[in-house]
Amino acid sequence: MKKLLFIFTIIFTLIFSNITFAAYTDNLEDKDYLSAQLIVSEKKINSDSTIKYVDGKIEEMSDNLKKLSKLYSKIPLVREKIEGSSNKTYIMLGHILDYIEAKVGLIIYDLTGNTDVDNGISEEGIVAYVDDNCIEEICTKTYIDNIVGQQLLWWKKADISIVSLTEEKWGIFKENLSGSPILSFSKEFANFLIKTYPGVENYLQKMWDNFYLVLGAWIPGAENLCNDEIDNNWDGNIDADDETCNIITILYDSRCNEWWVCDIETLTTNLKQQTFDLWFIVNTIDYTTEEWKTIYKEVWWNLPTILSVDLPIVLKDQLDNANYLEELDSKQYTYMITFFPSTWNPIWEICDNKIDDNNNGQIDCEDTSCSSEAQCREEKKGQLDVFIMSYCPFWEIAMKQIPLLQESLDNNIELGIHYIATKIGDGYRAEDFQSLHGVPESEENIRQLCVQEYYGTQKLIDYMQVRYENANNYGQVNDDSSIALESIEADVEEINTCVTGWEWGKLLAEDIKIGQELKIGASPTWMANNRYEFSGIDANKIKVEFCKYNEEIEGCESRDVIDTGSSGGGASCGQ
Repeated sequence: MKKLLFIFTIIFTLIFSNITFAAYTDNLEDKDYLSAQLIVSEKKINSDSTIKYVDGKIEEMSDNLKKLSKLYSKIPLVREKIEGSSNKTYIMLGHILDYIEAKVGLIIYDLTGNTDVDNGISEEGIVAYVDDNCIEEICTKTYIDNIVGQQLLWWKKADISIVSLTEEKWGIFKENLSGSPILSFSKEFANFLIKTYPGVENYLQKMWDNFYLVLGAWIPGAENLCNDEIDNNWDGNIDADDETCNIITILYDSRCNEWWVCDIETLTTNLKQQTFDLWFIVNTIDYTTEEWKTIYKEVWWNLPTILSVDLPIVLKDQLDNANYLEELDSKQYTYMITFFPSTWNPIWEICDNKIDDNNNGQIDCEDTSCSSEAQCREEKKGQLDVFIMSYCPFWEIAMKQIPLLQESLDNNIELGIHYIATKIGDGYRAEDFQSLHGVPESEENIRQLCVQEYYGTQKLIDYMQVRYENANNYGQVNDDSSIALESIEADVEEINTCVTGWEWGKLLAEDIKIGQELKIGASPTWMANNRYEFSGIDANKIKVEFCKYNEEIEGCESRDVIDTGSSGGGASCGQ
């Protein structure tokens, strides 16, 4: 308890004095904040003794508005000093500050009807304009209370008045506002929101003396639901016959075997769940059908592609701001919606269907465009390649199995190690590559390539055994690689120079292309005989998969289980 009191004393001393934050946090030892972390979880303090202590300190000043106001006003100053830090102590203190701010804010409100930080809520509170015909959840008072009460003003009390958004009122609003419900509040409250939530000013609209915030996409007087067979706006036109409804078209290719790209059922469901039903009827057209051939003479997009002739302004703005919208120079369509990277080109040869898909006289692997596909690669008996992220904890487990695998197969494996990353910069240093585990992983990738080039693959495996010996459960290794390098009698200075030079960065850039061409993104991924892909982190599983294609290799005839101490499985980093 004394340790906890020490931490809370720091907080209150910081708030009431000008002593620097660092002067205290630098003196905190692991034992202090680790003890405190046991009672702090997800911005809530869940220990009765701790709550009692904090509440007691606040209770001492509960009738002194001046002290409470001073305490409340200094909390942001302290938070500013710790914001963005990954230090565990700072994070823990931030959680405690959140609790104190909420507690003190409520007391000040009870004393004054407001807080000393002016939130600008007028006496009439916040007004929400809602269309009486709206049947969406977002138009309910419960939903609006949740948006305002829990997200904007989670620690304050604010009265929200629900007012009918009449046809006359909407006629005034619609020139500047794109949908409903609509929140209306004062300039002072708008300023409070802007200070509290940076970026919210992009969504506020000033009209007369008030500010407005659009919460939803319901458009009064429009055929908002375009697939319910109801005339929602009573103009005699239902669903697609109403000019306020648009048709969205998904072009796709049913031959596509890349499920993560071409699962049209999932894509269509996701679109509908994201309120597209408010404005659209969704049509789908398959590249392989006569309907496609009738409408489209050529293909200039990858598939699937989402196209539309027109978009409501509220949705257009949302998609545009998220960089999900592309305007087309086409007579048929105005917009392409790009929620996901579309990679399937229907005019490419499909390499395993025994059909000449692109009509060039070459079928499947005979077509040069299939040369990088796994099933079309030259088979090399006895070769075992592995594609890795050097800081992936699952690779580190698998790597420790390699000596056992080699022994079981009498070293009859031609092992190749390749890396998974993305080239993002113009240069060839570690920071010019994007790796799942950051720049340190890119540096280690290059270091391992250097070791492999100078000393061979077996020495690299020996280096890895030492390098990863003390890695934690998240794949994090010590920054100092010299011990592992010295264990294989490598020239440490030579390898360090290699890591910082462009030459070996270029080698990494070439190496990662192999996995990219094969669409490999999970570490570790194995490939037997330069052709057959599989996953695994246990020597037994790896042996079974390798021997499936290499029965003649010595060691593969044995079905003896390797004593690995591993639970097996095929876990991986990435996908």
